Amino acid sequence: MTDKELEELLLNSGLLKKEEIDKAIEETKKLKRPLEKVLVDMRLLSRIALYETIAKQIGYNYINLDNVKPEEDIIKVMPEELARQTQAVPVMIENNVLHIAMGEPTNLYSIDQVQAYTGYPLEIYLSSPQEVEEAINRIYTQKDITKDLMADLSKSPEESQQSLSAGSSIIKLVDLIIAQAARERASDIHIEPEQEMTRIRFRIDGILQEIPSPPKQWESAIISRIKVLAAMDIAESRVPQDGHFQAKSDNKIIDFRVSTIPTIFGENLVMRLLDTSSVLIGLERLGFSTYEELKRYESLISRPYGIILSTGPTGCGKTTTLY
Repeated sequence: MTDKELEELLLNSGLLKKEEIDKAIEETKKLKRPLEKVLVDMRLLSRIALYETIAKQIGYNYINLDNVKPEEDIIKVMPEELARQTQAVPVMIENNVLHIAMGEPTNLYSIDQVQAYTGYPLEIYLSSPQEVEEAINRIYTQKDITKDLMADLSKSPEESQQSLSAGSSIIKLVDLIIAQAARERASDIHIEPEQEMTRIRFRIDGILQEIPSPPKQWESAIISRIKVLAAMDIAESRVPQDGHFQAKSDNKIIDFRVSTIPTIFGENLVMRLLDTSSVLIGLERLGFSTYEELKRYESLISRPYGIILSTGPTGCGKTTTLY
């Protein structure tokens, strides 16, 4: 749906006043972003209200993907590569019909791809492109890393040791951890040795979330692999070290700051992630509670003198705000 069509739809539906839509259109010209995105960012409409209106207009039902968790057999029917390529999320199979959500449900080429691959007739729902992307990341990344870990854990000790010696599984595991953290927009990765396990946790929106633990015997190799990437001394494990490196994930360049510190159970390692593209998101997405506050802030930063303090705890968004 074009911006002009959306403007007419919102006016006819009575959801917004003409002056509110004009204000949003003015912002689209400044920010060079789609009208539907600006409307949500400016909090003129909730995401659900906006996409329910669009769905009704184009003849689809809207589905909120925030809490959608498809069963394992449904994920097998529609693998990650197909989901990302078509920007479609599998929801459920009911009466031998595959229900999927798409940001562009009128994209016939993507629909044909899904139908040809899965062999199921489709029931299609509309969702926002952002919801679709977040749902794909949530559904598939945890599954992939768990699957690969379980595959290695199921090996015999001899096979596991051979794999460890070759180093391929360690490299793959570290790459998986980094890719998953980047997709889930984690600000930090914590690798914490304990007496009988190696705990790995992501800090997402300030909250630490644990992922499946790798075998304890892989711990030193995982730490060494990351230290090699960060140009740190892998032979030194008794003093704290710092380093940094860059990695590419989903065509995005991620900066990593790495710190290690010795503990009684091994080296504790923390990686701070900075997505060089995500920091440039525009002031309207920083979380101002009202549009008036945003305009006040824009007025303040355009002044030729004065000072604004940017303060807060780790991971709250100081760097993003300053960018």
